[in-house]
Amino acid sequence: MAFTDISIDFLMRYFAEREPSVLQPYEAYFFCRHDLRDADICGPYQPLWGMRMDILLSMLRVAYRVMRYRLFAYYGQVLGNRRKEWSGLIMPSPMGRSVMDVPRWHWVYIFYVHKYGNLTEKRRKELRRNGEVYGVRNMPPSGPDYKVLGDPDLARFRRAILSAKEDFDYFNAIGKEADRLLWQTKKHLWDTRVDTKNEKSP
Repeated sequence: MAFTDISIDFLMRYFAEREPSVLQPYEAYFFCRHDLRDADICGPYQPLWGMRMDILLSMLRVAYRVMRYRLFAYYGQVLGNRRKEWSGLIMPSPMGRSVMDVPRWHWVYIFYVHKYGNLTEKRRKELRRNGEVYGVRNMPPSGPDYKVLGDPDLARFRRAILSAKEDFDYFNAIGKEADRLLWQTKKHLWDTRVDTKNEKSP
């Protein structure tokens, strides 16, 4: 299938540009350790849509996590481990998988929780002036727009966020088309079974 071959090639080139240390924590997510563009049999076979789609979905899950890791690392490089200063920044985050096992991600705000000393994620951010809340900003479903990116808290990170957003949009486009093709394949299989049953009926 041309779509899977092109997408796998795109993701292989994306990974090739990354530092080896960035990919190392995610090697277990791959079905194979060799170049996946040349893989014929790799991982569990899925008779519904074939092995190549399984490879693509595995790579897509890794690509999202690498993108998040890189942005997270950049925040850490600028702010260090002072997590209190991370409140109000934005980050891509997993929201599970579709019915057809395609990874789904969205953008969220991250905040430091003083009580537990960790970061939490929310889809909205309170806007404050002199300690008083004067409004609320919701993260758009399509990701950060000009209002979100115009936030003063993000000024130092705008270029890194835009770079991550570009990758994010590419991955979403691949995921959306993969989801469409898988639903199409499943429907065709279902229709074929129904037709076969009708032919056998007396």
